[in-house]
Amino acid sequence: MSRYRRTRRLAIGAVGLATAIACPLARAQSGTPGPLKDLLDQTGLVWSPVEQSVDSWRVPYESSDGRGPVEVFLTYNDDSRQFALLFATVVDRPEYFDFGKDVLVECMRLNNDYSGVKFCLDARYGDIDCQTELLMSALDAETLALSLERVADLADQHRARLDGMVP
Repeated sequence: MSRYRRTRRLAIGAVGLATAIACPLARAQSGTPGPLKDLLDQTGLVWSPVEQSVDSWRVPYESSDGRGPVEVFLTYNDDSRQFALLFATVVDRPEYFDFGKDVLVECMRLNNDYSGVKFCLDARYGDIDCQTELLMSALDAETLALSLERVADLADQHRARLDGMVP
């Protein structure tokens, strides 16, 4: 497992706003692994493929609170493969969970605090994700590594508080 460096909290200029999505890992895609896997290989990070999925990987990071690793998932945001999607689950509850207004307001506040990264509530799947999208044509291995670390760091920083707000 890699340990991300908190000193590397840089404001990555992520292109596009991340939208709340259900589960990008179940997407069926054809073909062989492409540039995203090549970039991930170049980062030198420890990673593993997501089972029963094509072009999706998980990168584990140690947590600061001992609650288990923070796993950042990496995939393409759609079949056009123009954007990479990076996300970590911050809070996980049963499907169709009602998070309540206070949690929504807190996530909106966090979205204002961190440019290019969004805390998304998905009641259908009962989770809150911290996610970002990166334009593939502008992505290199260093930016990918920094972005993965940033998502892991923000998920780690805020998961205890957000989890505590949800019954």
